[in-house]
Amino acid sequence: MCIRDRCMRELYDHLKAESHLKHYGRLQLGLFIKGLGLSLDDSLKVWRREFTKKGVTGQEFDKKYAYNVRHMYGKEGKRADYNPWSCTKIIQNNPTNEKEHHGCPFKVYSMSKLEQVLKRKYASVINGDDMRNILKLKSEKHFQLACRKMFEVQHPNGDIEGVGVHPNQYFNKSFLPVSYTHLTLPTIYSVQISVVAVSLKKK
Repeated sequence: MCIRDRCMRELYDHLKAESHLKHYGRLQLGLFIKGLGLSLDDSLKVWRREFTKKGVTGQEFDKKYAYNVRHMYGKEGKRADYNPWSCTKIIQNNPTNEKEHHGCPFKVYSMSKLEQVLKRKYASVINGDDMRNILKLKSEKHFQLACRKMFEVQHPNGDIEGVGVHPNQYFNKSFLPVSYTHLTLPTIYSVQISVVAVSLKKK
């Protein structure tokens, strides 16, 4: 899937590798996916497919995890329509142990781990000055600015408005190619949601 937000990419990669996420990781990623426009049925298919790859049966998923997905969509509990988490909420919601993968990587990662990840994942686009600037912003606790800088590295001519405020905005801005600029916003989102839905449901 074409997720470029580092916070969501961390969760999605772990889900794909381990077929599991802890509660807050499921919330952070699940609400993000909801914000992309996936229906409840499609989201349930995504989560069931990933969780049942390693040991969890379909019956176990329906009993232990499906309720949480439906809850995110306002179909269980108090039936609230929950919004995807903002960057501020993600930064404030720290993981409590190494088995949890939610939170903001620019805050949670150590300096050395962040540098290693950026070198490994973005070697083709990041240079020494970019790396030093991102690490400096992290060291000064400007986590959202570090995220914005990472977006600038990935998209030198991209529209940065709203980036570093919300992961879904990061996704929207990074997903839309220049060739879409002549389209109306509803058409753009329709194309985007269709591509993401196919990507997530692909086996």
